[in-house]
Parts: sequence; structure tokens; C-alpha cells
Amino acid sequence: YYVYNERELAKLFKEKNWNRNDNSITIQRFKGLGEMNSDQLWETTMNPETRQILKVEVDNPLQTDETVTTLMGEKVEPRKEFIHKYARMVNNLDI
Repeated sequence: YYVYNERELAKLFKEKNWNRNDNSITIQRFKGLGEMNSDQLWETTMNPETRQILKVEVDNPLQTDETVTTLMGEKVEPRKEFIHKYARMVNNLDI
């Protein structure tokens, strides 16, 4: 089974009458597409019958590019500064 968020996960557990404390149930999360096997990638991402595509629109492309470069770029120092500056503002963190 694949779910996209906690709400869908809770719904699946309820429908299947599963217990969250059941150690025989394994929940796996993928950080990126490279962690998936080819059959998982097909089923979740490539298959037109099952994939979910969302359009992403950016209001300020220049600022977005700058932020992505800060967070994903090769230079570590700007990323550290960004994290220190905004760490206390984080409301939703899934780790």
C-alpha cells in the first residue's frame, strides 16, 4: 500500500483494522526517487493510472532560485546561516 500523508495512513489503518503498535507492520518512507526499486518507481511515479501529478507555481522565481541554491548548493556556510536564522520558525517537520 502507498499513502501520501498521515491522514491517508490513518484511514488505511482504520479500513484494514490494523493496530499502530503492531510490529509486524513496516512503514517505509522515501526521501527521493533514487531510493525506490524500479517497480515501486513505476507504480508510484510513472504509471499514468496511479500517479498523482501536482502543478507547482512559483510567485517569485528569482527568490526561489536563490533559496534553492542556498539550501541545495555546494557551499555549506550559506545553508548553515539560513538554518540558524529560520530554525525557530519551523512548524511542520517530518523527521
